[in-house]
Amino acid sequence: RQHSCLDLGWHGLWTPALHTGEGPTATSGGVCVLVTTSIGITQPPDGESIVFPGRAVAAHVNWGVPGGVMFVSVYMVPCIGMTGVNVEIAWALAHRVAAWNAAGYEWALGGDWNMTSTSLNTHSWLGALAGTLAVPTTHNCYMHDGVSCIDYFIASTNLSTRLGGLPQVDWDCGIPQPHYVVHLEVRGQDQSIWCCVPEEPRAFPAVPPIGCARFPYPWHRSRPLLDN
Repeated sequence: RQHSCLDLGWHGLWTPALHTGEGPTATSGGVCVLVTTSIGITQPPDGESIVFPGRAVAAHVNWGVPGGVMFVSVYMVPCIGMTGVNVEIAWALAHRVAAWNAAGYEWALGGDWNMTSTSLNTHSWLGALAGTLAVPTTHNCYMHDGVSCIDYFIASTNLSTRLGGLPQVDWDCGIPQPHYVVHLEVRGQDQSIWCCVPEEPRAFPAVPPIGCARFPYPWHRSRPLLDN
């Protein structure tokens, strides 16, 4: 599949799916971070790309901001919530994000978390990331037991100023249920949150006010005092 992606103009970093033991070909997980071949992508400078085998992979993408952005693709174990292996995955991610925050890197985590954002934060994990949660306003996963929103993003605080609003569900992606693709727009420039405006004198009015103009100040009386 990597060669197929390259033929289509994409390259990236991968972690392969894991065997479940339920059969010779039964696997689960397997994630990647892909960018077009015109954009540079490498392993994160603080360590290997595989954050958790089969479940989370990180890549340093040279795009967007000075120093690039750390993008992480995540696929947590389904049907167990924030327990067991998923707790290990979450804190492995928190460990890497803490290193990126300390080094001043921007980052974004995205993927199929297999639980809602509320369940993900059972152990106050989101607070440890010091990031911003970006969740679609509509459900994107349709299962036999109901609908849910389990595909979303978490971005560093500074990178959140470049987000083009909340993630959007692509209903026309052509991928069959139960999941629909979720898009998060990351802009190349920051949005203006505040700006510094220098204090300047007021401009002359475009239309002179009605009434007599004030008599000019008698500067000729002050000139001798200034000369002395």
